[in-house]
Amino acid sequence: MINMFVLIVLEQFENFYFDPDNPINIFEDITEQFRIIWNLYCDESGKKIKHGDVYNFFISLESPFGFFIPDEGEKFDFYD
Repeated sequence: MINMFVLIVLEQFENFYFDPDNPINIFEDITEQFRIIWNLYCDESGKKIKHGDVYNFFISLESPFGFFIPDEGEKFDFYD
C-alpha cells in the first residue's frame, strides 16, 4: 500500500510540477504581473488605486485579468 501511495504522489508531482502549463506556475506569473502593474497605479500606501486610474490599470493588465480591446475592424466574439 505504501508503494502505491508513493507512486500516486510521484505521478501527481510529475503532472503538476514538471508541466510547463502548470497552474501554479501560471498563477505565480500572473500574480507577479498584477503586482507590477498595481504598483504603477496605486497610491503611496499601496492599498488602493485612484478612481481615475482604474481603467488604465485594467487596460495595462494582460489576459486573463485585463480588458481585451480589438483593433480597428477586428471582430470580437465574447464567447470565443
